[in-house]
Amino acid sequence: MITDNLDDLDNENSSEPKESRSYFEAEQQYQCAACGETNDIFVDIAEGYSQSFVEECYACDKPNQITIAIDPNTGQVSVGSDLIS
Repeated sequence: MITDNLDDLDNENSSEPKESRSYFEAEQQYQCAACGETNDIFVDIAEGYSQSFVEECYACDKPNQITIAIDPNTGQVSVGSDLIS
C-alpha cells in the first residue's frame, strides 16, 4: 500500500477557494500484484473518496484491481492492488 498527502498539490498562487475548485488530481503509484513492477496512476478526487477500477500493468499486462481511499479530512490517499485471475 502506498500513501501520500494530497495537500501538497494545492496551487498556492490560486485565489479561488479550495472548496470550489473543479479538479483535484495527483499522480500515485501501485505495485503490480503479479510481477511487482511499480506503475503510475492518477487519482482524481472528483471520482469520489472511495474508488475501485481495473488497470493493466504496463510491464506484464496482468489486470490489477486498484482500490483508492481518500480521507476527506486530511487528504491522505491510500492505494492498493490485487491480482485479478
